Amino acid sequence: MKSRIVYIISILLLTAVFMSGCVSTPDCITEVSGISKYGHAVLDTTPENLLASGITLGDTVTVSVGDFTQDIPYLDGFYVKSGDYLLRCTSDNSIEICINYGNIAEKHGIEIGDAVSLTLREKGGSLFLLEIAGGQYSSNREDFAGDEIFANFRMVTLGGIAENTLYRSASPINNDAGRASVSNMLAEKAKISSAVNLADSAEDVLHHTEKPDFSSEYYLSLFEDGKVLTSPLLNDFTSEEYISGVVAALTFLSENEPPYLVHCNEGKDRAGFTVALIGALMGASVDEISNDYMVSYENYYGITKEDEKKYAYVEEGNIQVILKSIAGLAEDESFDSINLQKAAEEFVLSHGMSKESLSNLRMKLSGNEKL
Repeated sequence: MKSRIVYIISILLLTAVFMSGCVSTPDCITEVSGISKYGHAVLDTTPENLLASGITLGDTVTVSVGDFTQDIPYLDGFYVKSGDYLLRCTSDNSIEICINYGNIAEKHGIEIGDAVSLTLREKGGSLFLLEIAGGQYSSNREDFAGDEIFANFRMVTLGGIAENTLYRSASPINNDAGRASVSNMLAEKAKISSAVNLADSAEDVLHHTEKPDFSSEYYLSLFEDGKVLTSPLLNDFTSEEYISGVVAALTFLSENEPPYLVHCNEGKDRAGFTVALIGALMGASVDEISNDYMVSYENYYGITKEDEKKYAYVEEGNIQVILKSIAGLAEDESFDSINLQKAAEEFVLSHGMSKESLSNLRMKLSGNEKL
């Protein structure tokens, strides 16, 4: 009852603001129906409702909820830079207000039942984001040149990492994108001994095994043998919770045997952060780490260095931001001023990783008994 009263009052206040002439009359008034585990504000509306209101993908929309009012792009993926806002149409046709690599509900105190207004600010005002960063995402194996590309599965040999020691991939257990069985097959082929799952809890893993399309027996055997660490990370890679989860993953690897697999759902963002950090610890350069990170965007969206504008936009807005966060650099500072390996070492040690665990991890990744 209380939430409905708050909602009605919010609607009246929003209406009063619009009638006062401060902003345009909203094209859609709805409410927050849920908060996702990543802190996205899920709205009680649909893409069809937005379309009926004249709002389509690529438009710029004025979004108002509580004390938050901002012009943001309406997109079907996280094509904005780290820390930027977007109104997102998800793969299951939900509509969410999000921060890329952030928790909007926590940042702005958004709660279930809050009134939300969506007003078309500029028709096609954000189409450039779809053109620059968007791509044709497919879950059909036939659309890809090979299993490894489809599953975003690859060996990582950054810096001093030995061959056949570290791999990254899309999830071998969550088949929502239709890739799990292929990732599982490739993990078995690579003889993966230990894995870190940065997307699921242990309960989530068991839930995946109960689905009719489950066929990831090899991964399940690793999980049942205690060789899979479940360390679900949320969006904000600058948060203590996120960093602690990554450090726990690295410590787990240091205590287990390679070949290792690092994965999240797509093997792109959370796995990308973790592999970037591992690469930095193993002495890889910024360019080496960036190149490996961007392979995921080539695999999923076909973005290559030949398309300089797209490539630079994604690289600068994602992996460059991640590496500067690890190195403690401001946005306008250059990597030339720091030793990335030393900065990465200080990063993990200052967040709870022991020197012994770091030494063990480096030893196992390098394939040498002594470094």
